[in-house]
Amino acid sequence: MPLSNFAFVGLNWFKRCKDRGFFIDEHRTKQVLQSRYEDLYTGPYMLMADRYSQIIATVFIVMLYSLSMPFLYLAGFLIFTSMYWVDKILFMHYWRTPPKYTTEIVKRTFFLLEYAIILHLIFGLYMISNPKIFSFNSEHVEETITWALPLTEALGKWANAWFGLNEDRFN
Repeated sequence: MPLSNFAFVGLNWFKRCKDRGFFIDEHRTKQVLQSRYEDLYTGPYMLMADRYSQIIATVFIVMLYSLSMPFLYLAGFLIFTSMYWVDKILFMHYWRTPPKYTTEIVKRTFFLLEYAIILHLIFGLYMISNPKIFSFNSEHVEETITWALPLTEALGKWANAWFGLNEDRFN
């Protein structure tokens, strides 16, 4: 995701070199109109809505599947770190100064991200309750935690009834 932004930087750099006739002199140009010159040499606007949608999609993917694949936490960290640094470099050297936005897009993003936590819990409960992934033999339980067995059985029966599932759903 973030590294693909540099492809657009390279394409824009090639267009500028072509405009100069592949000379090193940065003051040389084939543009006649000031507006075309500015469009070529100032770079595009950053589309904040696209960036927010990428952030939301990444958070949802990490939160939904990370309980069964813990490596996704590290992958999410690396993705967000690279997004931060790539955006910072592109803000300073490539993109135009963005227009002023209202706080509405941020509020909507926070509203959607709250559901990622709820879905993380639901998907996690469903994944952990799969006996093919996590099996449990109650015969080999330590004496110190035997008090929790009736509680876990009751929670499991409640979750199955609440989700409308039965014990043999994974067979």
